[in-house]
Amino acid sequence: MEIGDLVWQDRMPTGWCTILDIYEAPYFGKPDDASMGWADVDYPVLKVAHPTEGIIEDASYYYLSVEDYIKIRVKGANQNEDR
Repeated sequence: MEIGDLVWQDRMPTGWCTILDIYEAPYFGKPDDASMGWADVDYPVLKVAHPTEGIIEDASYYYLSVEDYIKIRVKGANQNEDR
């Protein structure tokens, strides 16, 4: 995932998002910059533009690339229909 990529938010409320920034580790540059409560396992944290939530920061494990979305949600769903 890179800045500018389209990603699928795979948690409620779901939706397609654009990555605005990626925080690879806690950022402590200025006094108002803090880890924002993220645990080490949450990184990288994505700053995304979501159609209903607006601009948010969220753990990257909630997001799928377009390729992964197609593989898991589209192709995977079609395989289940054959059963």
